[in-house]
Amino acid sequence: MSYNFMSITIKKASLYYLVLVLVAIIIPIIHYPRIYGVDAFQ
Repeated sequence: MSYNFMSITIKKASLYYLVLVLVAIIIPIIHYPRIYGVDAFQ
């Protein structure tokens, strides 16, 4: 029982960190054009 509980907790934690990493990557991609304008991509 305790082993299954631990593995589920680890999976949830890794999913949580994966989502955090994705958000940390996606948010700058969305906001940089608004901050710096189109010139940053030319």
